[in-house]
Parts: sequence; C-alpha cells; structure tokens
Amino acid sequence: MSSPVRFLFRLRVLRAGAGLVLITACGGGGDGGTAPGTVTRVDVTAPSSSIEVGQNLQLTARYFDASNTLLSGKLVAWTSSNPAVAIVNVSGVATAIAPGTATLKATVAGVEGTLAITVTPVPVFFVAITPQNPSVREGETITLTAQPTGAVGQVLEGRVVTWSTSNQARATVNQGGVVSGISPGLVYIRASSEGKTDSVNLRVRSLIAPAITGTSAGELVPGGSGTITGTNLGDGVAENEVFINGARATVTAGSTTSVSFVVPPRTSLPCTATGPAQVLLVARGDTALTTMNLRVATQRTVALGTSLLLTNAEDLVCNELAGAGGRYIVTAFNFAPDASVRTSFRLTGSAPAAAAAATASAP
Repeated sequence: MSSPVRFLFRLRVLRAGAGLVLITACGGGGDGGTAPGTVTRVDVTAPSSSIEVGQNLQLTARYFDASNTLLSGKLVAWTSSNPAVAIVNVSGVATAIAPGTATLKATVAGVEGTLAITVTPVPVFFVAITPQNPSVREGETITLTAQPTGAVGQVLEGRVVTWSTSNQARATVNQGGVVSGISPGLVYIRASSEGKTDSVNLRVRSLIAPAITGTSAGELVPGGSGTITGTNLGDGVAENEVFINGARATVTAGSTTSVSFVVPPRTSLPCTATGPAQVLLVARGDTALTTMNLRVATQRTVALGTSLLLTNAEDLVCNELAGAGGRYIVTAFNFAPDASVRTSFRLTGSAPAAAAAATASAP
C-alpha cells in the first residue's frame, strides 16, 4: 500500500504589506486504492435457496479483488447463523436440519459473503390408516390411527391429520381418529394430511347378528339366481353382500327377511366339483354363513374307448368328468408357436371322503 501524502510548506514575506504563500510539496504518494490480488468481495451462490429437511445443498464461494478479477487459492471458512436449522461443512455442503431460515456465510481473507436459505418440511407423500379393515358394534367406539409418510417411506411426525366420514348417520369420527358406530352397515372413514388422503371401509356391526333360515331350492349355476331368507338382514340392495366360494355375487333385491342374487360368471368362480359351496352373507355389518349346491364345471361324459378333444378357451375353463369313478388318460397340448412358452393345467380328483389335486405344466 502507498505511503500517505505529506505536505511541507514555508511562508516568506516578499514585500511589506503584502503576503504570499508558497507551498512546496515534498515526499511521494499513490491513488488511495488497494493492491491487485487483495480480496474485496465474496459472492455465495447455490442451485436453490430452499431445501427440505434432510437434504444437502452445495454452496459455491467466489471472491474478487477491487478490479473485479476472480481470485483463487484462498482459504474459505464456512459458518451458519442458525445451526438448528442448517449447518455447513468445510466443503460448503449445507445440510437442512429443521424448518426455518438460516444465513450461510463464507469468509475469505476477512471478507464475508452470505446466502439466506429457507428449510421447508418434507412434504407428505401418502397417508396410511390402521387397521385397514376395522369394524365396530353400533353404540361402541374404535380408535384409528393415520401416519403421514414421506416419498421414501420416512415417518413424518407432527403433521396435522383431518378425519372425516362418508355417512354421519352410520358412523362419526372425531379429529383424534375415534370412530363411533351409529347404525349397521359399511362406511368410509378418511384421513387427510397436506392434500394426501387414505380411506378404510369400516363395518358397523349390528347388536343383533343376521341369521339365515333358508335358501332357494335347486342347484346354483354361473349366471343363475338364488335367494337367501332369514332375520335381521340388510334393508335394501346396498345393505347386503353375497359371496359364493369367495367370489362376489350381484345382489338384485334385499329386505330384512330376504336377499336375492345372481351367481358370478364361471370365470370368476374357482373350479370345484359339483356339490355344496360356501355362501357368505354380509348384512347389517355382520356375517352369516350357509351352503348351497353349486355346479361350476361343464360336465363331460367319455364312453369307454372314446376320446374328447377340447381346444376353445371357453371350454377349457372348468370341466368335470361325472360318474361313479373310473380311469382316464388326460393329455395337455401346448399350441404356442414359441417352444419356450409353457402352459399349465390343474387336475383334481374328488371322492366322498377325500380329494387330491395335482398341477402340471406342458412343454
């Protein structure tokens, strides 16, 4: 840096009654600037000024001299004004700790540069209610829980969850997730947090369970109809459900004493031998069980010394060789044009006291 300018002056009297000041400059001086290569400005930049809790952000510090020349080779010291919100390491990598704001500072040769960042909470990606298949008796309560979760499955604590019900007349829910059963039947209970929602189908069970007293006569067949009679059944189509061997039937009429339904198509029913099938009635939030004779399979007859060839996909769904027993040869053909494609079939033998099954694949 240049030395300060110094002035020396001498006053001489040249003539009586008149004065003249003669100033003589002595010594050297500069222009008052800084030497090249001296840091005068530090700029701090980053790809974003906002990050989520748990994320990292790479900061960059660039420093210049008075002539705006970019310098290098200097030590950069990093600090955070609010380490509870964000910290920064010696390499300039900032880590978000908690929601809030912080000023991150880079110091080079005593000159500082700063960048203000905002840390935001991890957004809710989905909400999960437990239990997934709840039920409650009318007049009683059950407590559900809802857990907001981030995109990578991290549990998010402290988030506001809003509860609602699809039918106040069937069940109510408070903001603590406590559900009160009002009347028998099904109702959706929903939990929402930050725009994400989960719902469960809650069953309000009657204090008096439904009872089956009778069924329609005759054999059930795919697409055919059937009837269940009883007490305390659901009052209306929407208040009753019927399942045959696990497949949902279509309820066409319902009252507190009778339910009519259409048997599911053959492609929806498991392939079973003709005989008793499990029929489940769901009414007034509760269940009742009975059996009805069901014929799913197409019954085939193969006389001794003859054969039967089935090639249509519809014909291959489910077949039954009826009779008093016997011995058969069963051959499966694979029609695929590609030799690497394999197909499979299932052969089940049934008898009055036992049943055996085998699964094979055909090349």
